[in-house]
Amino acid sequence: MSFSTSSKSVDQRSAELFYLFTKRTQVDNNVKRLGELLFGVEKGTEVLHSVLPAGQPLVDSWDCLKSYVKIFEAHCGRLTSYGKKHIRGIANICNAGITSEQMASTSAQACSNSYTQNNAAEKQKFAPFPCTKAFQQ
Repeated sequence: MSFSTSSKSVDQRSAELFYLFTKRTQVDNNVKRLGELLFGVEKGTEVLHSVLPAGQPLVDSWDCLKSYVKIFEAHCGRLTSYGKKHIRGIANICNAGITSEQMASTSAQACSNSYTQNNAAEKQKFAPFPCTKAFQQ
């Protein structure tokens, strides 16, 4: 009894898995960079992953959330079912009082191919936008 498969089918499966993994990593990194650019390297992840107390709505303005998802998708690509896990982060951006202009310019910057996540000097150039509402200390 032989369980061998052709290397072509294994290579195709591997390529598909690699592609899916790469796309997921890309959306995760794009959202992370968006948070870092808006709120600073240290607070970006905290703001994006904040959970409001039980009983409070996810977002103060549903129109803001719908608009900011469209802005993000225009610059970063359509959110797949996997990418929709980042909706809370985008809602938190709305709740923090970030303007649509800031969201658009920062999404474009976060999702551009020229943005290098590992370049610490580049990160220092981007001053975070001031938070006007929640998440300010």
